[in-house]
Amino acid sequence: MRIPVSIAAALVLLCAAPAAAQDLEGLRAAAEAWPQDYATQLALARAADAAEDTDLALQAWQAAFTVSGGNLDSSLGLSMALLADGQVPQARAAAKAAVAAFPESTLALRTHAWTLRHAAPNMPGTYGFVAAERAYVAAYDLEPTEDDTLCGAAWTRFSLGAPVLAREDFVTLLLKDSGDPCAVAGTAATRPMIRAGGGFNLTGTLYQDHDTNLGGFNALIFGNVTFADLVYASIYGRFMGIAYDSGSGTQDYRQDEIWGRVGISHLGFGGQLLAGAVGTTSSTSAIPVFAWQGWATFGPTLRAEGTWASYDDGNAMRGGLGLRVPVTSFLDLDGGVDISGLITTTGQTGPYVSAHLSALVRVGPLTIQPGFRAGNELRPVRIDEPSVWNTTDLIQASAFLDGTVNINPNLDLTFGYEVLRLKPTDGSDVRHTHVISLGLAASGTGGLRK
Repeated sequence: MRIPVSIAAALVLLCAAPAAAQDLEGLRAAAEAWPQDYATQLALARAADAAEDTDLALQAWQAAFTVSGGNLDSSLGLSMALLADGQVPQARAAAKAAVAAFPESTLALRTHAWTLRHAAPNMPGTYGFVAAERAYVAAYDLEPTEDDTLCGAAWTRFSLGAPVLAREDFVTLLLKDSGDPCAVAGTAATRPMIRAGGGFNLTGTLYQDHDTNLGGFNALIFGNVTFADLVYASIYGRFMGIAYDSGSGTQDYRQDEIWGRVGISHLGFGGQLLAGAVGTTSSTSAIPVFAWQGWATFGPTLRAEGTWASYDDGNAMRGGLGLRVPVTSFLDLDGGVDISGLITTTGQTGPYVSAHLSALVRVGPLTIQPGFRAGNELRPVRIDEPSVWNTTDLIQASAFLDGTVNINPNLDLTFGYEVLRLKPTDGSDVRHTHVISLGLAASGTGGLRK
């Protein structure tokens, strides 16, 4: 953020200082000689800032703040000195106090927003960016002609995942001054882009202690396209084969799926629709599947979703609520509750309630997500994959580990393992299923216009 400083005012303060020497040591000596002289403490603080001596700058700004009783200049200078020293919560508190003391100051609001854009070591920045955007808007409402405010708001919106909104702000600045560095860099960063990608995922399934099913294999191929980080669409095809014991020998069960997804995401809010058709060797016609999901981010992200699938023996439905909470810069927690059931012409099975919890851990190029599900599920549709568990068994619980290795900016290696506890609806013994997957995902980006 650009914080203009009046050079003339600074020269006046320096000339007014009792210290004759204008170098840092001279100012330090003068500040020690006249500890109650505000102009001297202010001159030392600014000189220490210029020399990038963070310890001395923090000490001088604290002294200037104390001597002045917390005027605007010393309040904001102290906030920035705390930020430079890595004391992010204290810097935010100082800037917030300045906003409360000087509510009509756009500089106080911008400084507060700037501190909110920074995160303490190992802490998530999501919460701060949301609040920073509000602070910039408040400053802009006070002074709509201030370019620094619009620049800060635009970059904050870009960081929040709203490049279209950010680009409008950058273009506004560019129209006022074609050479504005903020506008030039911002319009380049938010140039409308198309990102296209695709990949595959191979999965092996092993059934343990199952009455009939032995094991199987499936392959998922997919392609996707995203426009301007705003609108996206994907298509998926899955081909599955499972060997089972029919009593008279081993036979193959086939399940083929095709899926389409469209969605929109803007400023932490979004939604998507998913539709699929599932063909199996045991169904008389393709099984239609529909799903929706919506989310809103207020630091944490709240989501709601629902699925519906029509089988030969009835309609399977599921609804759920979930919450993802950024805990640190490298850890998110994600959890939720689902309700599922099957409605037939003769009645219904369920409802069943299940819950899930997982941790998203980022370490360099590696992202892993260990987690578990507990509670009965009946024929659930997994929206993220996508997939449908087309089985008459109840899924009572599962534990899983998913991971991604970022090989380069355009290529990811994915892997996963899940073990599920299945309970047959006919009352027979519990059995388990093991699922192992490995895949690759590639993407590329291109611009639409300059």
